[in-house]
Order: sequence, then structure tokens, then C-alpha cells
Amino acid sequence: MDGNQFDYRQALREEVEDMLTAARGLKRKDRKLIEQYFLEGQSITNLAKSRGKCRQTISKRISKLLKRLKDYNACYPRSTLGGAIARDYFLRGMSIRETAKARGCSEYRVRKHIKLAGKYSRKKAGAEL
Repeated sequence: MDGNQFDYRQALREEVEDMLTAARGLKRKDRKLIEQYFLEGQSITNLAKSRGKCRQTISKRISKLLKRLKDYNACYPRSTLGGAIARDYFLRGMSIRETAKARGCSEYRVRKHIKLAGKYSRKKAGAEL
């Protein structure tokens, strides 16, 4: 493992631990992948070999999962309908149609909550700068 990978992991470790706490809704295999990469320190190459996938696939999957976790983590309170929609859409990876059906609301309402979550996420990111 080279120095850059270690620095990158160390810088994100605390953030990832917070996200994992909030990410109970991730599929088990996705949560395990994140845990193995960030908490156990396994390399992408080793993860790819153990799963029978190519390195790029694992790397892209980790990046997508991190984006989903960050977007979800930045959302408003999770006890609301918006929080449930954010959990379904960002963490579980459900489509807008699937989320609407699961929550018993319209696709329009789901899109509205996702858009609000995006605005909230950007606002929060801007405040941190």
C-alpha cells in the first residue's frame, strides 16, 4: 500500500465510520465492501480478486457507494417522509418508481424530495468550505 492510499483512507476513516452508522439500509454486500476497504484496510486489488471482479468495477462501486452515503448523510431528519425517501433512493439504490410505490406516494413527490436533499447537500457542503 503506497503513502497516498494510506493518507486518503486515514482522512476519510472518521467520516466513513459516521456514514456506516447511518448506513444500516445499505445492502449487506455493499456495507461489507465499504467496511473491508476502509475499516479493515484491504486493497482494491484484493477485494476484486476475492469477489472475482475486475479492479475497476470494485473501484467504481466504492466511489458510487461513498457518493450515496454522503448524499444520504447530508439529508434532513430521517424520521420524515423525506428521510425515508432519501434512505430508499440513496442507500438502497431504489429507482424513483420503486421508491414511490414503496412509500405510497407519487413519483413527482419522490423527485421533489430528492431535489430538496440535493439542495440541502450542496448548501451544507458550501457551509463547510
